[in-house]
Amino acid sequence: MAGISAFIVGVGPHGRFQRAAAALILITFVVALVVTGSHCFNGFLALTAAGGGICLILGLYSPPVDLLQGSPFSSYLIPGLSLLFLVGGSGAVATIMLALHHPRAFIAVFIAGLAILAFELIEILTVGSPAGVARNLQILYVSLGLAIVFLALRSSDRKS
Repeated sequence: MAGISAFIVGVGPHGRFQRAAAALILITFVVALVVTGSHCFNGFLALTAAGGGICLILGLYSPPVDLLQGSPFSSYLIPGLSLLFLVGGSGAVATIMLALHHPRAFIAVFIAGLAILAFELIEILTVGSPAGVARNLQILYVSLGLAIVFLALRSSDRKS
């Protein structure tokens, strides 16, 4: 978590850029939240998690395996499968249920939000929050997960 805090407050040589990027991400999510609701978020989560999972599984674009030293993983196969099926799959199910206006879609949306939050928490605890693209993606997906969970809770209140 210290890595996320350092990024948000802009510690390091690119502090101004980091603060601007964090602000831009936050503004984008707020606008998307107001305009589109959770359809857009869950679809985005499903597509990007599936793509990221496939890349990790096939080794097309993955961090150095050295980052996994001291973790329960010896390769990115299990994280890739988790990203593809658990995170991407839950996002896809939520997107489909939302498109079909299923009365319990908010449950699928909530699960999808929790799935990405759990994945990111495990990632941060396992490999840390390395500076650069990895940290930016962690911030993006933690923010996305929080927004999805918020939307699910807001939607469940309306159903009650």
